[in-house]
Amino acid sequence: MVVNASRSIANAPDPATAARELRDALSNPVSEFKEVAVGDVWRMGRQHPCGGWEWRVYRTGADIGLACLECGRRVMLERRRFEQRAKTRVSTSS
Repeated sequence: MVVNASRSIANAPDPATAARELRDALSNPVSEFKEVAVGDVWRMGRQHPCGGWEWRVYRTGADIGLACLECGRRVMLERRRFEQRAKTRVSTSS
């Protein structure tokens, strides 16, 4: 077994910095997660090559299924990536 000798206590993060990062990570409210339902229309951060900006949700779960309203192209995005790229909800399914 080889141990990496380059790591030492000198390279360890400052306890105050580590505590602040942990506090910041834990203080993010759960409400930041986007509620997504089948039928919702979302405006994404980047324009689709066809020129469309808006996508309709056709599937939810671990992955989000989206259909472009301009050209009909269907794509699947991981929920995390969807939450990063989705900017605003244009309309809801109800």
